[in-house]
Amino acid sequence: MTADVLPVLPLTEVSELLARCKVSPVELTHSCLGWIESANGQVNALVFVDPETAVVQATQAQQRYTLGRPFGLLDGLPIVVKDNIAVSGWPMTNGLAVQRTSSTDSDIVSRLRRQGMVILGSANMDEGALAADGVNPHHGRVMNPGYPGYASGGSSNGSAAAVAAGFCCAALGTDTLGSVRLPAAYCGLVGFKPSHGRLSTKGIISLLPELDAVGPITRSVADVVHLMTELGGWIVSIQQSPLGRLRWGVPDRFSEEELAVDVQVPFESALADLSAVVRPQSVTFRHWDPGTLRRSGLLLAEHHAACHWTDPASAYSARLKSMLQYGRGASADRLARAQTCVLESKSDLIGCFAEVDVILMPTAPQTAFASDTSAPVNQANYTALANAAGCPSISIPCRTPEGGRPAGLQLMSAPGSDEKLLAWALQVERLLADC
Repeated sequence: MTADVLPVLPLTEVSELLARCKVSPVELTHSCLGWIESANGQVNALVFVDPETAVVQATQAQQRYTLGRPFGLLDGLPIVVKDNIAVSGWPMTNGLAVQRTSSTDSDIVSRLRRQGMVILGSANMDEGALAADGVNPHHGRVMNPGYPGYASGGSSNGSAAAVAAGFCCAALGTDTLGSVRLPAAYCGLVGFKPSHGRLSTKGIISLLPELDAVGPITRSVADVVHLMTELGGWIVSIQQSPLGRLRWGVPDRFSEEELAVDVQVPFESALADLSAVVRPQSVTFRHWDPGTLRRSGLLLAEHHAACHWTDPASAYSARLKSMLQYGRGASADRLARAQTCVLESKSDLIGCFAEVDVILMPTAPQTAFASDTSAPVNQANYTALANAAGCPSISIPCRTPEGGRPAGLQLMSAPGSDEKLLAWALQVERLLADC
């Protein structure tokens, strides 16, 4: 195996190669940097790369392996972080036309360092995380590496594109209404949003604190499990979480949505593939309306950003200025209705978990859209619900027809059940792979 193929392998496989000293952290890091140098000009996934520091980190990790004392199973693995996550000494823009130099690491980056991960650079993102079209007016368009001419979603588009392009073994993004899961789905990757507050967001530029989460984008569910086991000390046990004992639910609201055929067919195929073990029941929500919830969450995010961000006006595009003005000008009554919508949707979903253990639905109503077209406004219609409820949610790729663009299958479970959800998702991923 040549070092050049390492960044496109699952993180779990690369970790094993490092543990067996079949490859060194320095070789792996140079391979990632080589892919970045050759392809980032076209993909535009990264806005900042620090190769010198990365090689130093990799060399330190290599020394630990040589002495037989690596920090853990993540030591020496390259990762990138979204450009709203603080890394000490690095510029951070939050997708705006302004740079601030971080004086300290965010909590999540401190965790990465304690595990010896090699932090390569910062990922491009939609401006202020308040969009999902992958077109940043200050830092350029992010392309979908596997599907030229198509977008990689957002707002953590650079994070997903970096993994898909082989620039790193994993990436971190932030998710307020679906911004980790959506780009993961469009790029054929796995995106995980943990329960609200399960991973600290200290040191991350907030969009809407009550909905914000930080989570990984990887090539497989096993990669997410590997990360969370090492980073968070989580215990994910398949033996304690067999699928056949679970109650599975599918919301009855899809008939009211514009679900594209190239999502509907893979979603129904996934349900059929799982039918030997999983027998979903229809679940009804009293209040949740996908489009209304998405618009309510967006209004609250616009209002919070307008009231709390302190960047100069020159940092914002005309489009973002308009969004912030809209949020700032929202009446108390409109904001109260939006907050009520979020709370009622949360109550609906949490109430469903008294009847079922897992909710299944598509991640997005469509697959990746052409990069020269307007972004679909309903992208986050299915993902915003998990943010409203504060529950864990994961997007994994469905099987799609040959030549088709990726579609995501989303799993959600009750708040705080992150380890169980990952164990269930791991089994679902394996069942789909065997079909």
